Amino acid sequence: TGFVGGGSRVSVSQDRGSDLSGISSENLGGIEVFKAITPDMDAGAIGGVVNLQLAKAKVEPEYTARLYGSYNAMHNDFAQYKGFIKGSRRFFNNSLGIQASFNAERRNRGRDRLTAQYFGKEGENENEKVWQITQAAIEDRLETRKRMGGSLIFDWEKNGQSIMFSNFINTTSQHIEYRMHNYVDGAETFVIPGLRDQDLNMMSNALKGKHNFLGMILDWNLVHSLSRTEVPFTHEMKFYEQAGLGDADRLMNPEEFLALLPVDTVNMAVRQAESDQMDMQERRLVGDLNLTVPFRLGSGFSGMFKAGGKVTQIDRSSDQNTGLLVAAGLPDDPLLNPQNWLTDDYDPGKVLNGKTDLGVITDPTHGYTLYERLESYYQVSPFYGPNNDYSGTENIYAAYGMLKLNFGSWLTLIPGVRYEKDNNIYSVYYRMTTSGWGTPSGELSKNSEDFDDDY
Repeated sequence: TGFVGGGSRVSVSQDRGSDLSGISSENLGGIEVFKAITPDMDAGAIGGVVNLQLAKAKVEPEYTARLYGSYNAMHNDFAQYKGFIKGSRRFFNNSLGIQASFNAERRNRGRDRLTAQYFGKEGENENEKVWQITQAAIEDRLETRKRMGGSLIFDWEKNGQSIMFSNFINTTSQHIEYRMHNYVDGAETFVIPGLRDQDLNMMSNALKGKHNFLGMILDWNLVHSLSRTEVPFTHEMKFYEQAGLGDADRLMNPEEFLALLPVDTVNMAVRQAESDQMDMQERRLVGDLNLTVPFRLGSGFSGMFKAGGKVTQIDRSSDQNTGLLVAAGLPDDPLLNPQNWLTDDYDPGKVLNGKTDLGVITDPTHGYTLYERLESYYQVSPFYGPNNDYSGTENIYAAYGMLKLNFGSWLTLIPGVRYEKDNNIYSVYYRMTTSGWGTPSGELSKNSEDFDDDY
């Protein structure tokens, strides 16, 4: 589990992954790593905890500016950069610190990818296996990522009392275009142009304090974080051809196999097209309070007693729309002719350093135009729809008590207990479809689940 300044990060994907790209290393004061959880940590952190500690403004004023450049040799791309500026200063006899930073980045993540699958059959000799290719694909991918973000951090410290108020905001945009040549067992090959646009926006605010009084330590945290992941458009076109193997031998390595595979652009036909849009949001509110009482009994025995509680509320929603365009009953459109997807405006260069060949060069951006013209013909798929349409709220309540007993420097015991209750209310939306490919046969249905977990 990852934390920033003691607060958990909001998730940005269906697999609940977090994005740390908005946290610049210049804003960090240290990294804590816990390989095992203790009672004062979340029950879900069974695999350990990594806490990125935020730095306080230094006594001396600090102003930093950095600019980096890089080059992508595969696509001959010099237009890559990473810039960072930061200013920090303390005021009022160094009691109040203020830090402000801004960062921007552009990266070309383009790549070539080869995949292959094999089937083993009996050879001519006893106990001999001959492995032949059953599927092979080469993909040329153009991927550009742009990031921009900023932070504003206040920290107050006086007479053993401290408060920090941190604010982060960042946005990431991603554009992907890919071209794929895919062989499937049975001498059928596919030419697949596709594209994907994605935007990620995140914001987090955290207010935390630490107070010393009567030999005890009281610390608290209030955290708000919000993320929105939008996929405004994804499109993949699939053309197929019944081309023979020609000089390609399924016993050779996949690079040579794909390079020798003949391409029949004249007889290519539309198999299907798939589109996808998604809007996923998450808001997380966290509050926790902890009291620590240190003690010492003699020179060889010390420790502490710690107790506290935590409340977390997570609101999630996801709206995804996936449609399939099948090659039947469609109106005449120039983009349903595979010849109109071919282009001479793009040069993939030496695919896998010249070891193989892409076969056909297509223009994936035609997917925007095709979807705009034939949007009503993209059917809801019984295999794909409704695809992650849900909304829900999670409420998590926790309380704990623990001891830390140090026997000199050779033994530490940490006994304790933690109780955590997790209440989840989720509503899942789905459509009933006709058998086979079809349009929705009715309104959206709703299924709600309310369940509790105790730890």
